[in-house]
Amino acid sequence: MAIVTMSTRERFFSHVEKTDRCWLWTAYKDKDGYGVFHFVRRRQGIRKRLRAHRWSYEHHFGPIPKGYLIDHICRTSACVRPTHLRVVTPRENTILNSHSWQAHNAAKTHCKRGHPLTGANVRIHHRKDRPGCIERHCRKCGAARVRALRAARG
Repeated sequence: MAIVTMSTRERFFSHVEKTDRCWLWTAYKDKDGYGVFHFVRRRQGIRKRLRAHRWSYEHHFGPIPKGYLIDHICRTSACVRPTHLRVVTPRENTILNSHSWQAHNAAKTHCKRGHPLTGANVRIHHRKDRPGCIERHCRKCGAARVRALRAARG
């Protein structure tokens, strides 16, 4: 009996349900609802595990630039349709896709007292306890806080 093997492309698309709107991944999905695709890079002999939308993007458009993410324009995490995928920076991804506090803070243009969060008035703080977490602080408010503390101490 002959063993019939499907190409990686055929295997990928055997797990895709094409609808009028999205191409939905029907195989395993991770806890966030993103499809997961396992395949072998035959030339290197390496087994790979990749989110399905990333494989789809790379298959249709080429490599994803280092440090960039793939955004779902349709907002459907199981979608692998190439026309629904685009490359974005991590910051763009946070602002565009999230209702999290990170997105809320990244979208702010002024502090809660109305000072602009731009240029010389912004102090950038890289958190050591949370790598990759960057905070923006208003310098005017920080200076006012220090003055108030010094005045209270006498």
